[in-house]
Amino acid sequence: MYLPLTVEGERQYHVCAFERSDNDSSVLVVAPRFFSRLITTTDDLPCGTVWGSTCLFLPFDPPGTEYRNIFTGELVTAVDYDGRTGLMLAEILESFPVALMERLTGSS
Repeated sequence: MYLPLTVEGERQYHVCAFERSDNDSSVLVVAPRFFSRLITTTDDLPCGTVWGSTCLFLPFDPPGTEYRNIFTGELVTAVDYDGRTGLMLAEILESFPVALMERLTGSS
C-alpha cells in the first residue's frame, strides 16, 4: 500500500513524501522539490536546518518508533507533536538531500 504523508511547517511545499508498507514492513520516501526556492546558493544542498520546523506526520506509528535512513545509516525516532506522531525533516535530511527510511523491526 502507498500512502501520501502529511507534511506541515514552513517548508511543507518543498517536499514529497509517502509511505510504502507491506505486512509488518514499512519504508518512507522523502524527496525535496522546488530547490531554487529552498536553498540560497548553488553550492547549498537541501539538508539539515534549511527545513526549519517542518514535520512529517506518521498516521499509524506511535511515538518512539525508530527509522533508519538506508542511504546514510542515521537513526531518527518519531516523537509526539501535539497529539500526532512525527519526524522532523531537519533530522530526516540532516546529511543527505533525499531519504529512504526503513521502519526498524520491533518499533511499532
